[in-house]
Amino acid sequence: IGEDAAAERIARRIAALNGRGKMVLAEFLGTHGKLKEAAEVYRQAAAEGDARDAARSALGLASGELSSNEDWLKQADVLLEQAIRKQPEAVELLQARAYLRHLQRNYDEEIQLYNQVMSRNPSSYVFLNNWAWTLSEELGKPEEGLKRVTQAIEKVGKQPHILDTRGVIFLRLGRVDEAVADLEIAAAAIPSGTIYFHLARAYEKAGRKDDFAKFLQKARDAKLKPDQ
Repeated sequence: IGEDAAAERIARRIAALNGRGKMVLAEFLGTHGKLKEAAEVYRQAAAEGDARDAARSALGLASGELSSNEDWLKQADVLLEQAIRKQPEAVELLQARAYLRHLQRNYDEEIQLYNQVMSRNPSSYVFLNNWAWTLSEELGKPEEGLKRVTQAIEKVGKQPHILDTRGVIFLRLGRVDEAVADLEIAAAAIPSGTIYFHLARAYEKAGRKDDFAKFLQKARDAKLKPDQ
């Protein structure tokens, strides 16, 4: 409701309780442009034994409005390194680092980290979706991407966001009808601007001009921005 000063006072009171409370304050500071102070609060939390949560919280900020802030990405990387040193076997932290490398556009190291994660028999295989996307859309290897997204479907089923990835990969491979089928399911389940845009592109490739125009407008109505 716009009461930022009151919110900050409350966040500071919460921060005094424990390490997790410090995450609340750090996130508030980070989303309000006070990045240096936010970084210091994260460092304090990590020093008090909450290195893992501090890293995850900082990465959460990095994946949002701070995704293009190189200094903040470096800060998140430092916190992740501290957490990994304390818990070197934590697969979740390796996945987090891989995601950070994606934000940093260091795709080769991202793929290396996914290989490490895979070798450790993780309990969750959702990262295969990100792996597939990076191979296809960032490294220009859609055939390899299709193999990974197929693995993802085998492991966790036909989840809409995975079908979205497969649909985009099918489109890159020229398999337009299969792309449309996957993306229609994904768009029906997750009405987001990004998926509407993917489906619009598939309709355009399929020569379905009216559907293309309809879903391009849906993407615009959903506030999809050019940089997305």
